[in-house]
Amino acid sequence: LNVEQYPEIKFEITSVDDNSVTGNVTMKGQTQQETFDLNYKGISLNPLNNKNTAGLVITGELDREKYGITFNQQLETGGFLLGKTLNVEFDLEFPIEE
Repeated sequence: LNVEQYPEIKFEITSVDDNSVTGNVTMKGQTQQETFDLNYKGISLNPLNNKNTAGLVITGELDREKYGITFNQQLETGGFLLGKTLNVEFDLEFPIEE
């Protein structure tokens, strides 16, 4: 992956609706627009700071080859070491301002 030259994977949100979030994903110097599923988990009291906190989960898939990540190795059984699709999940929490 050349982590010395590309130490970060970035996701910049461009739009959100009730069920999805769209944004620009940058990996290995290449940027692609991606849309992920958005699941609102609700609001609960955070025991660490005693504040109401909203929970969200963002899930989806990325095609690693779109970002120039093409390494693979054939296995003795005929399959390949790595799949083409990466599963991603972001678990987010945000404090609710009163």
